[in-house]
Amino acid sequence: MRGEVQSLSHLILSPFIVSNYFSISDVHMAPLRIGVLFENNQLSDIVGIDLLGNCSTKYIQEAAEFGFGHLLPVAVDMEFLYISSTLEPTPTTPDVKIVPTHTYETAPLGLDILVIGGPLLSVRPPASLTYMAEAAKQTKVIMTTCVGALWLADSGALDGKRATTNRFAVPLAKQLHPKIDWLEQRWVVDDSGPCQFWTAGGAGSGKRLGHIIIYACRCSDPTIGIDMIATYILRNFDENLAKTACGALDFDPSVRGQFYSASLMLPEKGEA
Repeated sequence: MRGEVQSLSHLILSPFIVSNYFSISDVHMAPLRIGVLFENNQLSDIVGIDLLGNCSTKYIQEAAEFGFGHLLPVAVDMEFLYISSTLEPTPTTPDVKIVPTHTYETAPLGLDILVIGGPLLSVRPPASLTYMAEAAKQTKVIMTTCVGALWLADSGALDGKRATTNRFAVPLAKQLHPKIDWLEQRWVVDDSGPCQFWTAGGAGSGKRLGHIIIYACRCSDPTIGIDMIATYILRNFDENLAKTACGALDFDPSVRGQFYSASLMLPEKGEA
């Protein structure tokens, strides 16, 4: 049986609004509940959650020794839920294992934020598709990185929405899911419904370098998903808290922006 969720939706207040109009002590807020959906995906797909964690009360308390203590009044209580097929340690690359806290059958549906990494197309546990379809009806914000958008698309939750995915996978995405408006952007925000969808690409662009390792990095540029999450934080959390959270990891999404600066360059035959 799924656990009951007390999300911020009953307050209809974001942390940014609370910090600017109320003292945190004046408003009883349940922790911001952040789900992380992963199933044999790239570790780089989900590293952006570290930026969210930098805004948490726990992190700011621990970072007080570095001079961040003054941000404690605007820090946000957070709870991270790790969701997968099993509660056994689940692998990501490169041989890193994460211990899930919930399975698709037991995870709460009405989360504040759900972050979805991108597994291979052959990895589609039926229970994961059911969970995403139902969660999209109750969750406030869903974020995908790289081919995580294709995983979410297979649940039907993105039908009729604007979205993006790994830049090299956009043509395939258009074939597989023609009901979705696929855009070739570093990230796309669709707020046309009660659930906001933030989808990030996973491919960088640049000069053809011809080395397999560099091509692989270019295909799954982790800065895209991180830049998207950083942008979300800057829009929705206290300004000073958000800038400190991003600056502590040296991320400034305005440097690269939401749009690709160059056309996509596919490797020549034999390059990868």
